[in-house]
Amino acid sequence: MKTKVLTRVTMMVALMIVSGVLTIPLPGLPVPIVLQNMMMMLAGGLLGKKYGPLAVSVFLLMVAVGFPVLSGGRGGIAIFASASGGFLLGYVLAPLVIGYLLEKNWEKLTFPKAVLIFILGGTLLIDFCGSFSMAYYMGNSWLNGLKMTLAFVPLDTVKAILAAWITLRLKKRYSLISFKLA
Repeated sequence: MKTKVLTRVTMMVALMIVSGVLTIPLPGLPVPIVLQNMMMMLAGGLLGKKYGPLAVSVFLLMVAVGFPVLSGGRGGIAIFASASGGFLLGYVLAPLVIGYLLEKNWEKLTFPKAVLIFILGGTLLIDFCGSFSMAYYMGNSWLNGLKMTLAFVPLDTVKAILAAWITLRLKKRYSLISFKLA
């Protein structure tokens, strides 16, 4: 792996960790509102379909080992079997989907199209995956789990819009993003 790629992956993991400081608990839900899912979206936007999921996997390996890097200072393998477990699966899938869709549409990418990619591949995918574990953990049907995750969608959509803007801004201004890093 080239030094440039390793540096970018490491910086993204650091951003994922730092973003865990912000946690907003929601009454009646076992999963808080977090900034970390925006970092997972940015991993796909800034690192692409190959290295975005790698950065998230490194982050989740740290969680599994027990480092308290999730929002609220949580860590440990038990997190994967909690109400957060499905969201963590979505964390790995989001950069893969976002990176793939951005790569396929990069030449004709407009801001509205980028926002749509981040909402579909980030907000909706992460929350959809999370609905399964939230429903199971709370002893509800999956449909109720899906309804519960709707509480996250408005703010997660704002995060997706911001992630799309940051991605396009960095590409335009600094040419930092390349989907062919290796």
